[in-house]
Amino acid sequence: MKFLVDHAFSGLEFTWFAVDSTGHIACFCSAGCGPVPEVAITNSELLESAEDIIDGLPCVGSAHNPTPPRGNPYHADRLAERGFYAFDWRAETEAYVIESKPTNPIRVADIASPDVQKAVGLLGLSLELTEIIQLSRAELLAALAASSNTSED
Repeated sequence: MKFLVDHAFSGLEFTWFAVDSTGHIACFCSAGCGPVPEVAITNSELLESAEDIIDGLPCVGSAHNPTPPRGNPYHADRLAERGFYAFDWRAETEAYVIESKPTNPIRVADIASPDVQKAVGLLGLSLELTEIIQLSRAELLAALAASSNTSED
């Protein structure tokens, strides 16, 4: 598994997804400078399309902000209201930090669109998102490498 910092989307917000060991979905926003898995970059069109569909999904709950949001939490809260855990890259801690947790998290099987299921299922995490506050690059690499959904390079 490779993480990239220099890629075609460097300097731009890039969103990628991963599924935890229970089937819950995390959305990771790079803030223009966070590391992004290479497989996410190579599937950028699929991820962009899925993000548009996700934005139109109905709300299934509300958002809980366990950490102080940086800036406007609108995007993170919208994801959480749709059942996704929303993380944002924080350069000062060099980690993806939870910005918004769903009160009613959904699983991949709850999503009707096969394209969205494919996009969110590109990467798997060998941990449960329920208690995670932040994930460093090393922690993400370990969780991705240990997951049965992810192959080693």
